[in-house]
Amino acid sequence: MKVKKAGIAALLVYLLAGQALAQEFRGRVQGVVSDPGGGVVPGATVALKNDHTGVGINRESNSEGRYFFDYVDPGTYTLTIELAGFKTAVQKNIIVAQRGDVTVDMKLEIGSLSETVTVSESPVAVQFNTASRDLTLDKQMVVDLPSATRNPWQLALLDPTVAIRWRCAKSRIQRRDSGVKCNGCMA
Repeated sequence: MKVKKAGIAALLVYLLAGQALAQEFRGRVQGVVSDPGGGVVPGATVALKNDHTGVGINRESNSEGRYFFDYVDPGTYTLTIELAGFKTAVQKNIIVAQRGDVTVDMKLEIGSLSETVTVSESPVAVQFNTASRDLTLDKQMVVDLPSATRNPWQLALLDPTVAIRWRCAKSRIQRRDSGVKCNGCMA
């Protein structure tokens, strides 16, 4: 009997472990480094630096000119790309949201490393690499959005993954199912 209970417990831990892994909050930044003619640039040094903490990560573009930064904490970043024979390219104001997937393709210009091309506008915030839809409510949105009650539950309904189930006082079954549902989880 103890062996059977231990087996069931082990099975539950195994099945629920997948749910725990799905709680990742970090995002990723990726893209392709190309030359003025559109050809890919392998071997370029790509640096991603968090503007608030100053923490940076370095990668090298692969043979297809692609670079990839995984497990990036949410925040604002600066991307710097360097390679001999090309001007240093800098993209500022890259905003990585929770579970964000940001693509920043960079085109290097021919020149010396001492010359720098800096783009200070944010890259397009469209996430081409995922079918998921996310919304992060920051403090400025809460202040700017019109709301009669300033109830955070009402603002949560702006996220397309949030659904609300209203209570019905006459039915016990519906009362148990009421609440806010976000990405399939009840809150």
